[in-house]
Amino acid sequence: MRAAELLPPSGEFAIMRLAAVCAFAPGIGHLDRLPAAQPWTRPAALVLLGGLPGQPPGVRAVLMRPTREALARRAVAEAIAAGEARPLDRRLAPLAAAEAARAAYLALFVPSPAEAGATAACALPGPRP
Repeated sequence: MRAAELLPPSGEFAIMRLAAVCAFAPGIGHLDRLPAAQPWTRPAALVLLGGLPGQPPGVRAVLMRPTREALARRAVAEAIAAGEARPLDRRLAPLAAAEAARAAYLALFVPSPAEAGATAACALPGPRP
């Protein structure tokens, strides 16, 4: 929970969703920052190898701290409705889709990529300037 609390609020759901496959990039460990799918982006998200309620074995989670504006976007609502994203409270417990507007965190569960080399374009995060 401490690592999640240190995440800055972010409205970059689309960037996190695009980079979600990078949760399987070589060398990524539990609570590491999510690598970018595009080198000029820096997703404000963490990779969780396991431990979230409802996280299936072998599936990684990408966790972000969404802004209210991000939670109000149609793409986020559609991802939650489709079961691709899960709203979480401050203790990382799942919330019902109807309670998504008050979510403190948003998790994407990411299955292992089917294609070999799907993570080849992932840029590992470097130090912040």
